[in-house]
Amino acid sequence: MIASITKNIEYQFSGFGILVKIIERYYQNIVKNEIRVSGIKSSDRVLCIGGGSVPCTAILINKLTNAKVKVIDVDLKALRKAENLIKKLNLEKEIDIEYGNGNSIDCKKFDIIHIALQVHPREKIIRNVLNTCKYGNKVIVRMPKDCLKGFYSDVKKEKLGIDNVNIVTESFSSKFNTMKEVLLIEKAEGIEREY
Repeated sequence: MIASITKNIEYQFSGFGILVKIIERYYQNIVKNEIRVSGIKSSDRVLCIGGGSVPCTAILINKLTNAKVKVIDVDLKALRKAENLIKKLNLEKEIDIEYGNGNSIDCKKFDIIHIALQVHPREKIIRNVLNTCKYGNKVIVRMPKDCLKGFYSDVKKEKLGIDNVNIVTESFSSKFNTMKEVLLIEKAEGIEREY
């Protein structure tokens, strides 16, 4: 329900610069925190799984770090709107918008993989990302507030069954967003296994 409302708001806002700025303000501290926790730098290749019509996470990652970003989404209408927005912002050389599914994308050529709160099924997507990314890659997973878990594809850390990774949990303090914390999963060298 919340994901659907967010999608519809972004559909409407994507064509209006001032409204995009409002959405960007909402995400600014969240993305700054994710950049700090994950250590994104300009030389990193970042994949954002689930960008929507207004890919503010990708825009902010690029603006704040100069990293090249690829955004994938399964919603073709959202992708068209996102492409138009990226062109309006003259960011086509910095941010690539493409149809793609987190369940099947190969993540080997990316250093940082960001998984949006609205994507689903998140556990399956996380497993695919960890199966296809390289050792040392970092995966950022947004986690909803406890009262909102029923509205999102839930991920239970203890049920992921992942043992050759390092997991860091960073909590958020803002009462005005839907997120409680971010999981930072780093694929560590060890026994190769499928998740």
